[in-house]
Amino acid sequence: MEIGISNRTQSALKDMKFNELTEVQNKIIPLIIKGKEVICRSKTGTGKTAAFGIGMIELIVNKKINKGLVITPTRELALQVTKELSQIGKYHHIRLVTVYGGVSISRQQEQLKRGVDIVVATPGRLIDLINRGYIDPQNFNMVVLDEADVMLDMGFIDDIDRILRKINNPTVLLFSATVDKKIFDIANRYMENYEYVEMSDLSKPVEIIEKIIDVNRKEKFGALLDILYHNKQKRILIFVNTKRMADILADKLYDKRFKVDSLHGDMSQHQREIVMSKFKQGRLPILVATDVAARGIHVDNVDIVINYDLAKTAKIHLHRIGRTGRMNRRGIAISFNVTGGMRRHGEGYLPRTNNRKEYVYNPRR
Repeated sequence: MEIGISNRTQSALKDMKFNELTEVQNKIIPLIIKGKEVICRSKTGTGKTAAFGIGMIELIVNKKINKGLVITPTRELALQVTKELSQIGKYHHIRLVTVYGGVSISRQQEQLKRGVDIVVATPGRLIDLINRGYIDPQNFNMVVLDEADVMLDMGFIDDIDRILRKINNPTVLLFSATVDKKIFDIANRYMENYEYVEMSDLSKPVEIIEKIIDVNRKEKFGALLDILYHNKQKRILIFVNTKRMADILADKLYDKRFKVDSLHGDMSQHQREIVMSKFKQGRLPILVATDVAARGIHVDNVDIVINYDLAKTAKIHLHRIGRTGRMNRRGIAISFNVTGGMRRHGEGYLPRTNNRKEYVYNPRR
């Protein structure tokens, strides 16, 4: 690797089976090591966590920055980022603390007291710990805004402003799948002479085959069963629009002897972590989720995404199907379009595709 990465970091990357750097890593790491501020537009699943993680860790161990802060939109993403950064920095003995809501704050306070090099945080809990005096924002020289567009969509703009105003002239790195006026507004307020880097893969067609199945509402579950029976060795993520439906559908599939569980916002953080861990490890091949799983969840080998309920907007649809077809692998996205008199107007976003068929009910099931 000819981009100035230390031997210890290279050893860690070798342990992680990094055979070669991705495009985003080749472009971004040298800029970070040079102390540049960056806006990077890149699709999810391209290796950007390692890009900013390697750069930040190299600056810390070479004493070019004091501490790093990574802000993410969701608890699940914060945990994933922490796991990857801990693997990258293990031979440097980098101290990481993850702070997020939904769990007791006291354990996070104890971890912070013992010292930290990098904090990975969701905005609300970060502000809480700053206000309680457990985190001094002035200690951070570098701030990463990960999945910035998702954070803005979730209404975190005021929290981001509040946090960045408390930090004295940090180096800011901003990563986003989409870049619009709101992103540049943040950049103009808090970044000076930033480099704008756009990945070449944005101009390539995403390796996702989209299919639409027109189905009568009473035959919808049977259509889902047919897909699952024909893809028993695949990892499948099924999206629904409500927490109640996530539990109902998971229970119905469990009764059909599928290994399945649900994921939604009414579950405790501990429960959500257990379910996601099983899904990532392949011990749970089918997951039924609300859109909490569409925002920032990184599972690199989801074979099929099924919109059992259509997404409410085009943007949510893109977040959902972006869970498959990652790291240059081909993925499949299937959307159920309820037809006939029972379909409600404005039920959801329907993608445009010629790959469409009408489901014919098979009475054998």
